[in-house]
Amino acid sequence: MTPKDFFFIWVPFCADLSDIWKREHARIVRETTKKLKQKQVDNKKEMVVVKKPKAPGGLKARLGR
Repeated sequence: MTPKDFFFIWVPFCADLSDIWKREHARIVRETTKKLKQKQVDNKKEMVVVKKPKAPGGLKARLGR
């Protein structure tokens, strides 16, 4: 086998591998970004705090009596 025969096969393989690698990396970044955004939305939903009115009995109420 001559170097010409080897590189005739090797160069297209490397080019295809490079293209597939870039596409796969972009897909992983999109999925990760999507998951992080979803987590942020979920965290914002969980952070909603419902405040209960305070029962009289604090310092102000005692001083007012």
